[in-house]
Amino acid sequence: KSKKHLIYMDRIIQRNPDFFICSLNIHRVIITSVMISAKFYDDVYYNNSFYARVGGVSVTELNNLEVEFLFMINFFLYVSGEEYEKYRQELASHSNQMSFPTQKTNTIQ
Repeated sequence: KSKKHLIYMDRIIQRNPDFFICSLNIHRVIITSVMISAKFYDDVYYNNSFYARVGGVSVTELNNLEVEFLFMINFFLYVSGEEYEKYRQELASHSNQMSFPTQKTNTIQ
């Protein structure tokens, strides 16, 4: 599945230097960006009430978040193939640099 919503989140940060993503707003930013991305790129998508339920917010709040989000990125939703590839490579590079602890599994013999 496409990760264009991550590009939208980056656009908000780049275009709005006074806006900070934190633990208090991250779920709202994610659910709004995923919803907007689905609406723009998918032929079939869920309605706002579905995303509101998933995100744990009211439909009214999500509707307001959607409008605010769109204005914050100046309605710039198109992501070119080149831009997408640039972000994909950056994410792959970051994930390769991260080390995740391996979990030992106990086997019963």
